Amino acid sequence: MHWALFAPRGNRRKSAGSVVEVPFRSPVEALEKRVFMSAAPLATAAGVDPGADAATALDLGTLGTKATSRQSGTIGAADDTADFYQFTVTDNVAFTAKLAAKGKTAKQSRPALLTSNAAGDAAPGSGGKAAKLVLGPGTYFVDVSAQPAGDTPYTLTLTTKPTKKSPTFTSTVGGSTGGSTGGTGGGTTDGTGGGTTGGTGGGATGGTDGSGGTGTPVGSSVSGTLAAHNGNALYEAKYFFTATETGTYSFPATIAPDAVWTFAPANASGPGETPGDGQGTPAGGALKGDFVAGHRYQLYLLSITGPSQYSITFDGRCSDIVQQTQWNE
Repeated sequence: MHWALFAPRGNRRKSAGSVVEVPFRSPVEALEKRVFMSAAPLATAAGVDPGADAATALDLGTLGTKATSRQSGTIGAADDTADFYQFTVTDNVAFTAKLAAKGKTAKQSRPALLTSNAAGDAAPGSGGKAAKLVLGPGTYFVDVSAQPAGDTPYTLTLTTKPTKKSPTFTSTVGGSTGGSTGGTGGGTTDGTGGGTTGGTGGGATGGTDGSGGTGTPVGSSVSGTLAAHNGNALYEAKYFFTATETGTYSFPATIAPDAVWTFAPANASGPGETPGDGQGTPAGGALKGDFVAGHRYQLYLLSITGPSQYSITFDGRCSDIVQQTQWNE
């Protein structure tokens, strides 16, 4: 064990009749260097395939007030057009999400990211390659989506920094701070949680349970073109309805292939519910979802490529159907 105690002149190596001094390194030092060089970043979940919806999202855990999480994956295969990541923050933070895609299929698959909360609300500015928000405490999701054009490698980088600013997006129903007289999640006619006098989750003319909508009442059959709102790069439509029975509902529909759709709770009465989602017209020609009697839900349609067409007939067990007509984001 003499090597562990002294080597004052380093190690000696003979070379072509001469002696060459080389830096001394004990086996312990060599092992330490090997361990530290091979250590993986804690915030990277390499080799784990994210889920395709919020219910199966890859949980990145809690991001501190100053943290970076970098995730790599592929998107764009016929059976892989959405990767969901979930994370939690415990204080107000300045949040940035950046998506970098590369490869021959990147131009065709057009990967994009969408930040949302547990209520299914999309954050302002979603649908591009980057998002910059001030998040309030709670749980959030980042969805990396793409067109089915073949495997496209991507890197998603999420960062948080301390901030004294008020949140621009929250984890509660309504997401963004509401409209002209609204409270948290409220607005004058904001379907996501507002009434005429606002307040958390709704006001005097809110939905049947105080949230989820005073938009324009519509019949059981709706059709139209997804539209951009407030200069946003997203093309959207949103409908709210109440389930009168518990069970699986069917919504005959024709939806453009580039448009995605999702059912989500419209208020706090259905936390954790994920009734269903998909892209384009489903096999069988109908949207499907599982709903609970007395709960209010939203049907949200989104395209990042343009004003896509859609036509939907609501299940006969849906009541109080309204279309959101005023957008806060």
